[in-house]
Amino acid sequence: MPYPIHYHVDLCKVLNNHPEIEIMVYFCSDFGIKSGLDKTFDRVVKWYDEKIIDDLPHKFLKNYSPIKTPGGGILISLLSLINPGIVFELKKNKYDAILVLGYNYFTNWFV
Repeated sequence: MPYPIHYHVDLCKVLNNHPEIEIMVYFCSDFGIKSGLDKTFDRVVKWYDEKIIDDLPHKFLKNYSPIKTPGGGILISLLSLINPGIVFELKKNKYDAILVLGYNYFTNWFV
């Protein structure tokens, strides 16, 4: 998942509450739960409290992109999340299924 977004987090929490499903959510960025410049609105914002992900198994991956704020056009979006550590995580954990929410970030293509 690119970063904590309420509707994605809610979906993951529903999946996590299913008795036959065990999940791990990988976030590519802490955008939205940490204060930062949102280029769309051209101001510093903090969209969510960190508590939004409290009951959700998750890890934040290191982002190697020089562009730290998602958004701002197709190429900038694509290059704003580059998390090669996802490949290691997926190989190490050998999940039965992987849910990729979107295709507009480089990390989505790694997966």
